[in-house]
Amino acid sequence: HSPEIGLPHDPEQARAALTKAGYGAGRGLGPVNLLTFRSLTPYAEGLVSHWRQVLGIEIEWEAVEYGVFVERMNQEPPHMFLSGWTADYPDPDNFLRVSPIRRYTRWQDRTYVELVQAARQVGSQGERLKLYKQADEILVREAVVMPLAYMRRHLLVKQWIKRLPTSPIKHWFWKDVVMEAH
Repeated sequence: HSPEIGLPHDPEQARAALTKAGYGAGRGLGPVNLLTFRSLTPYAEGLVSHWRQVLGIEIEWEAVEYGVFVERMNQEPPHMFLSGWTADYPDPDNFLRVSPIRRYTRWQDRTYVELVQAARQVGSQGERLKLYKQADEILVREAVVMPLAYMRRHLLVKQWIKRLPTSPIKHWFWKDVVMEAH
């Protein structure tokens, strides 16, 4: 997570970029399609509505079952997609190399690939993080991905639960729960 490099929400700059590209107020911009899976429908609805209201662009979107989403992304990706990624292990490599971002977008950048590959081979954690940060900056600058939300989970635990191990990357360890009689 590198909040200092994220692209700002700047509707004026977005409108100026559309105008510069010849699509002021969305005029002349052909159909733009977005694919997502059903569980993300509320997010898609909000984005599409926001882009219509603020930028004047129309997005044709479709929400499908997750298996259909993956199949379509692997065959013929749309202009945009709304997806999610949860770390399998707590390391930038899981987002910058392992996630399907490059495969789904078919985006290629030689410097990015070289940085990520070099980071995988460096023994020093400080050096690894510097290389991953450089790769992350390229990913953000090229606007290949726009992180829109970060998921958060809340857990209410009764007072008779004395042990409930959790992890940022694994949901629950039910076999390790310790409960007092109540």
